[in-house]
Amino acid sequence: MRSLVSTLGPAEVIHIFVHDATALLKNVPRDARTRNSRSYDQRALLMARPHDVVCMSSPSIDPSFAHFLSERGIGPRSNNIIQLDTASCDEECTISHLLCRCPVLLHDICERVATAKRVVLNPYSVSDDVHILAKELEKVLGKPVMVLGGNPRIAASANRKHVTFRRAQLLDIPVAPGEVVEWSHSQSENLAMLRSAIRRQVEKTGRVIIRGADGISGSDTFTVEKNMDSREQVLGAISRTPHSSVYLVQVLHEIVASPNILVFVEPDDGGVEVVSVSDQRLNRHLKHVGNIAPSIASTLADMVRSAESYGRWLQSEGFTGLVGFDFVDYADPESGKSQYLLAEINARANGATYPGFLMEHLNARQFSFDFPTIGAYLSALVPLRAQSFAEFLHNYDTWLFNPRTGRGIIPYAICRETMCCNMAFLGPSRNEVEAMHQAFLSQ
Repeated sequence: MRSLVSTLGPAEVIHIFVHDATALLKNVPRDARTRNSRSYDQRALLMARPHDVVCMSSPSIDPSFAHFLSERGIGPRSNNIIQLDTASCDEECTISHLLCRCPVLLHDICERVATAKRVVLNPYSVSDDVHILAKELEKVLGKPVMVLGGNPRIAASANRKHVTFRRAQLLDIPVAPGEVVEWSHSQSENLAMLRSAIRRQVEKTGRVIIRGADGISGSDTFTVEKNMDSREQVLGAISRTPHSSVYLVQVLHEIVASPNILVFVEPDDGGVEVVSVSDQRLNRHLKHVGNIAPSIASTLADMVRSAESYGRWLQSEGFTGLVGFDFVDYADPESGKSQYLLAEINARANGATYPGFLMEHLNARQFSFDFPTIGAYLSALVPLRAQSFAEFLHNYDTWLFNPRTGRGIIPYAICRETMCCNMAFLGPSRNEVEAMHQAFLSQ
């Protein structure tokens, strides 16, 4: 399996990271967004190398946090962190849009990447704003700027749940039985169509999953049991806040594991290779709450083949960059044999990208000092319980990652507004990082 870090290319290639999720979150209701969504752009610090550039619009990061990462060989040099002033801006302005309005910062960025043989604009999710920014950078640099992601319309279409459902069937990739319900009538008629679809699909396993076409991180996901109360409760919730005009209703199997397989798609006719495998951590509502690696799925080899097959089709359509495939490993109710299904794809970076990069960067350093290799990670959103990063370091000193043991925690995407952050729990085995996570929560 190819490494995540290798997708950045050699040292003479410099990436400019713009990893805010602003464009994607425009379609997600505020109450459905994760508590630290405004700090998403900080996550790129875990991907970047010292000579790369990271642009952020979230509230200023604590300098001691950047120093903490740098001491561990993580992230760019301090002068390669570009902090935008967003005090007078609409909160739905993307980083790319803000940079285009600030010639001084554009020139600052170009000075930092001027010596690169190749410059790559690396977004969380490709958009028109990202391509406009690339053109502005090219004007100043006087040379091409490659955009990861390719055509925004291809990526946006690929992310839609019902599009994945239909395309997977054409590619002979297994998906759960189901049907697409497109809303085009009055609300009562739309709900009647959805009710009928539920009745048809719920007979097969006694449960169905309903997902809005454009939801992210489980923001428009519902599960229905085989009883009227469950069905009407979900239909009531959808009717009160209809976030989508297209819903996918599918049979829900008992999930053994839900692997996320990250594939890197090279431009044109380059390689399409798996770069990361982890299991999604899902809550009882099947919403994503983190990742854990290594995976325990027994059908990984088949999943990898399917992910690479779908990746090659995306490449033929003009997509390039990271794409995440969410699968389900389940036991067939009749034979008991392990089977797999493709659930959805994210034609962009995703939650598994950042701890995956973190573990690889750390392991490179572990190897150079002959320290123990990190074999597993668990990522989770946790309460911050500190007013500053200095206080966090003081409170959790014994928990912090220790290179000599290859164990410990590293926080990222710190949001002081909601007092929470993402946390990577690192150690030699899956069992150990799970135990570390539970111990941390129970203290």
